[in-house]
Amino acid sequence: MNVLLFDIGGTNMRLSINEEGVMGEVRKVPTPKSPEDAITFMREFVGGQSIDMVSGGVAGAVDNGAITGAPNLPGWEKSNFQSMAADAFKAPAILMNDADVEGLGEALEGAGKNHQIVAYLTVGTGAGGTLVVDGALQPSAHGLEPGKQIIDFATGRTLEDLVSGAALARETCLSPKDIPLSVYNDRTSALAVGIYNLVRTWSPDIVVLGGAMILKEPGFSIHRIAIELTRIADGQSMPELVPATLGDAAGLIGALSLAS
Repeated sequence: MNVLLFDIGGTNMRLSINEEGVMGEVRKVPTPKSPEDAITFMREFVGGQSIDMVSGGVAGAVDNGAITGAPNLPGWEKSNFQSMAADAFKAPAILMNDADVEGLGEALEGAGKNHQIVAYLTVGTGAGGTLVVDGALQPSAHGLEPGKQIIDFATGRTLEDLVSGAALARETCLSPKDIPLSVYNDRTSALAVGIYNLVRTWSPDIVVLGGAMILKEPGFSIHRIAIELTRIADGQSMPELVPATLGDAAGLIGALSLAS
């Protein structure tokens, strides 16, 4: 079976074809402005190869294949990308939130492997995450959105508002790679509070941290986050914080699991 895999983030789109159990090259390109443009690029990537299934994630809230909210992909909102992909390749299609497929990949084959309860939090253009228990995503009525938790009660600002690349870029008028390290250090407390809330709510064995704002420099230091988390916890036991290890393949591996 040939499975077209995709991971569409707020900044980059990743594609691969898993052919009879073997994943091919991973193509990484800037995320297209619209779902129609993405389908065109996916067709070009596939060429004349037959596709039996399409599976992947997108940086937005997904309900029955429709993208109901995508603040970092405004041209994608209200589109049913699942149906578009199914029609384009004449094959069954699966669409989920990108953090879900990335977190599933990390739990199965990455930093969370061999752990029963894996919390995944990614901080990139936006902020999101998911919970994987016994190798399966936890069911939810409206999706898990840890980035939408309110951190600042007085202003209503969410974790995503305080630590994501898009938010910090708006505040500083700089691209994330040019933001001073002092800004990341200043917002580490907000990120640690968000992780503390996840730990108290989900009670995971391990917390896997991904996304460019954590895994690349300059960015948030996992060591600093752990120190701040210990301070906030005030003697309460906290799980280990570890960096994601699969890179661009995380979402593709998770998407393949969903297609199996």
